[in-house]
Amino acid sequence: MGYEYNTEPSLRSVISVAEDTVAQLANTAKGKYTEITSILAPASAEAGSRVDVTVKVKNIDSLFDHLVACVAIFDSTRFIDQAVIIKSLKTHSFTGSFTMPSKNVTIYAYSYYPVGAEWILDDSAQKSVSLAAVPKPEFAGFAISDYSKR
Repeated sequence: MGYEYNTEPSLRSVISVAEDTVAQLANTAKGKYTEITSILAPASAEAGSRVDVTVKVKNIDSLFDHLVACVAIFDSTRFIDQAVIIKSLKTHSFTGSFTMPSKNVTIYAYSYYPVGAEWILDDSAQKSVSLAAVPKPEFAGFAISDYSKR
C-alpha cells in the first residue's frame, strides 16, 4: 500500500510548463525513474457520461523505491493528482474520472519525481476519447395503428 502526499501547490506550477516539455519526452520511451505503461479509458463516451480513467505508472529503478506523482488532465481540467511511493520495479494504478464534454478530448498523463522541493517531469503519455454518437431512441418508428374511444 502506498502513502499519499499532498502535491499542492508545487505540482500546479509544474503543470503549466508540462505541455511545453512533452515534445522533449516524445522521443523517449520512458523516464529516468518511471514509465507510464498504459492509460486505460474508453475509446468513446457520450456527452455527460462519466469517464473512468486509470493511469498505470511503473517504477523502473531496479534498486530503490521512489515517491512518484501522477497528474492527468484534459482541456486544463485536472482529474488525477496523486503521489505515492512505488516500490522498485512495481506498477501503481492511479485512478480518476471526469464528465465527458460535448467534444472529443485527449487525456494527457504525466509522472514526476521530487528533487528537494521541486517535482521533475519524468514521463508522459496521451490517449484520445471520442465523443460517441447519441443512440437512436428505442421506439423509433412506433405508431398507433388503431384507436377507439371507450
